[in-house]
Amino acid sequence: MSGQLHRRVGPMGHRVAQRGGQGGDVPMLDMSNQQMLDEMAQAAQVVDSDEFDLGVGQELPWVSSLLGEDVAHQQMDAPAMVDQEDAPDKAADGKEPLHQERGAAAVKAAYLTYLAGVKAHGKQGSWETKGRNRGPLVDAIETDNHAPQSGFEWCGMYIGHSYKKAGIRKEILRNLVFWSGHRLHMFFTQGRYIGGRFGRWWQQHKTLSLSSVSGNKRKALIDGFKPQAGDVALFRGDYSHVGMVTNYDSKTGKIEIIEGNRGNRVQANVYDNGDRQITFLGRFNDSDYTPGGSVDPNVSNAKDPIVKHGGSGKGSTR
Repeated sequence: MSGQLHRRVGPMGHRVAQRGGQGGDVPMLDMSNQQMLDEMAQAAQVVDSDEFDLGVGQELPWVSSLLGEDVAHQQMDAPAMVDQEDAPDKAADGKEPLHQERGAAAVKAAYLTYLAGVKAHGKQGSWETKGRNRGPLVDAIETDNHAPQSGFEWCGMYIGHSYKKAGIRKEILRNLVFWSGHRLHMFFTQGRYIGGRFGRWWQQHKTLSLSSVSGNKRKALIDGFKPQAGDVALFRGDYSHVGMVTNYDSKTGKIEIIEGNRGNRVQANVYDNGDRQITFLGRFNDSDYTPGGSVDPNVSNAKDPIVKHGGSGKGSTR
């Protein structure tokens, strides 16, 4: 794509394998680490108490100042669109609905983290400076997803890190929803996490399945969905990569997406609405945010960042 799009604001794809007889997924890491990972996941998934703490939210001092950053599963048949009445663009008091406000806040947080990485490593530099899927910024992202210094693939966790700052419910993070695209798909379509189901606050989400459509039908479905800032984008038929929509231009059909763990860094990319890499879109509801909660002040009080999106995603997402 020639030229660049400019956006002013005012996105984890673990390879996973089926765990025999249990229907769960685990990151495909060295099998010698399997017992440790199982114990970590089991402990993190079952806790719903505010007392559970793995240092979540603690940033490295220099990061805080800058902010102040193949799934082997049974893919279920699903309709192209999950029926749900569109929420109004404006609430009765004239304000944006909560999910729109917080989606924009998540994009702002993602942009701030992206710019922190550019300042620390340059636009093309790897964020993984301490080994595979490890580095100061990556470790902070994984800590916010209850996977401190885990070395897990982190594209979905980058989105979780951003949504934590936008006030997403703690139990969504505690139950490791952002660890993979498969887990996010389970959350959006079933209200489930590996090993359980969320409570009555979970409501049907507006989603769009694109894995089996192409051409003009695909473009029409995306136009009808009206992608907006904060929507989660899953890539490939196995949902093995995750990004976050920052903007959609229905006139040009261009979707701007911020992606973590693309080429070992965060990238701000642009895709055409006919690009079949994107196979699913999901949108968080108002009920997915902590009641009475707020956006992290380091995000809400920061100057709105300006990030240039250009080109499609390049580099490995492993």
